[in-house]
Amino acid sequence: MYCVTTNQTPPAELPSILLPGTEARSDVVVEGRHHCCATEPVAWGENRRSLFRCRETGASIVCWARIDNARDLAERLGEAFGDPAQDTARIILRAYQRWGEDAPSQLVGDFSFVIVDGREDAIFAARDPIGIRPLYWSHEAASPFAACLSTSLPGVRAGSAPDFELDQLWLARFIAGQSMSREATPFRGIDKLEPGHWLRIDAKGARSRRYHEFSEEMDHTLKNREATVSHYRELLVSAVQARLGTHAVNGIEISGGLDSSTILGLAMMHTADPASSLHGFGFARLDREADAILKVSQITGLRKNHIFTGNDEPIDDALVWSILGHPVEHGNATGHAPFYRLANLLGVSGLLSGFGGDEGVTNYAPNFVREMMARRKYADVWRAGGATLAKRADYFARAVYRRNAPSAYARVMMKSVPERVAGLPLRPEISAELDLENTIMRNMQYDWPIPTLSGFSIKMLSRPFVSTRTESCSLIAANYGVEYSWPLLDVPLIAFFLSAPTEFKVEDGVGRALHRAAVKGIVPDERRLARSKFLGDPVRSMRNSAAMGQVGDLKWGELAPQIQELVDHEKFDRDKHTLAHAAGDPKSARSRRNLDRIDTANRWLTGRTEHNKGGTESQELSEVGST
Repeated sequence: MYCVTTNQTPPAELPSILLPGTEARSDVVVEGRHHCCATEPVAWGENRRSLFRCRETGASIVCWARIDNARDLAERLGEAFGDPAQDTARIILRAYQRWGEDAPSQLVGDFSFVIVDGREDAIFAARDPIGIRPLYWSHEAASPFAACLSTSLPGVRAGSAPDFELDQLWLARFIAGQSMSREATPFRGIDKLEPGHWLRIDAKGARSRRYHEFSEEMDHTLKNREATVSHYRELLVSAVQARLGTHAVNGIEISGGLDSSTILGLAMMHTADPASSLHGFGFARLDREADAILKVSQITGLRKNHIFTGNDEPIDDALVWSILGHPVEHGNATGHAPFYRLANLLGVSGLLSGFGGDEGVTNYAPNFVREMMARRKYADVWRAGGATLAKRADYFARAVYRRNAPSAYARVMMKSVPERVAGLPLRPEISAELDLENTIMRNMQYDWPIPTLSGFSIKMLSRPFVSTRTESCSLIAANYGVEYSWPLLDVPLIAFFLSAPTEFKVEDGVGRALHRAAVKGIVPDERRLARSKFLGDPVRSMRNSAAMGQVGDLKWGELAPQIQELVDHEKFDRDKHTLAHAAGDPKSARSRRNLDRIDTANRWLTGRTEHNKGGTESQELSEVGST
């Protein structure tokens, strides 16, 4: 975690503001008008250094980074490279000194960094293409050198002279479950640097530019399916190995599905002593989930497995708000707190997750038929249907019928939009100002009307819930001494998947074919070839309405004025009545989510920190239309 301020001396407690939840170590450099502070958990090792100052040039860098090609870059730059924990920051700085604004495009990995360039009296910052690590910034247009950049919103607020006004429209979006964004924050004057962008601040002001975009262009040299699968497997192995190598003891999130089973299988194969240095963490809240987790664990040989059936000890609100600077937008950030706590106790400092596969390399190819029929690849559609003549004929007939229609999932979700909008608690004029109906409709469209499979993956990976989840999880976990990573969001792996021929990605009428072929012998066939990720319904005994918080006790007169300006009083009373008198009605879940978000926002605004246990569960449902 880091913070860079210009023309402003930050408070002495800045290190604890950057990392309030765990024991940490800090480094500080002051160079002219610039103040650089880097703070990292002690759990990440005594050699870990995220701040480097070049004595020759006076340039400094602070970063949160794992650069997978750092050794190759060092060779190209003529630099020595020994311990990545100590040398990564220096190599990023040298890359900038050699290639300037083109430097971020040379980096492979998860990163967020800020460079203070003393010679040009400028600040240069960049963020990785997916948005794994966060970067917030503020800049006073009237004063080119009044700026603050940090890995956290509280860091920017602490390191800036002005106070920042709450953005009422952000608050409205939060209450509507639509606040996740790649660039917006709750405060006017503070922005996130978008994933895949760099930022430069100098005497001319501030400017940002995209340096990375995924391409839909196919590599037409990939004509051999076996060779394509082999190279994909090599990239997949490299993605997992790179993240495992950062920490001595790692944890793997296990759900029993294809994505997490892939990470577990490869981690077991590429960890020197998995019996002592690899742990599994999972939830068993669905009736088939426990069996799937245990079977995958037994087959791969994982010995240390930690399975939770619930989360009865949510993170204290005060800690969440001190870390994120606002209420949690994606429920996994706090919902996975049992993993963070236990990992910290067990000395597990690295946590690998399979999240991101469904959005990218393991998606179900919902628009495969649309693309292939448009390209007149009829033979490939026929072959993709299955091994028998009957399967192929049925698949092809359905392909012809639905070639120009949204997927069944998209049709159901789009049909639900008017009811979803009507069910929101906001005043009608606020919903209209935010254009919520069109916003939610775009989310509900899912694969429609995207013409290509690669285009679908690119759209899904760029949706705000992806980077919101990764940046929020990164921050919360780090405050327990745990560094989160997502191997299936590896940029080279995704780029290769996008370049592979579409016909290699569907087999037996189901997507995920390229990945399934690559993990043969790594993931048990029962999970590898499953036609769906469905693992049953929620276990009834796990449902605890009392644990969902006392949102029914909310009173209109006790709500903050900012909330009363946004929420419709009649809808507020409607939701309270539904919750009190129609507990079994499907609408009661919607009413609970509405009231939970209002309650969370109200306690944040008024400084009340008693925890509402419903917060994390209902927030997890707020990303409508996500897979």
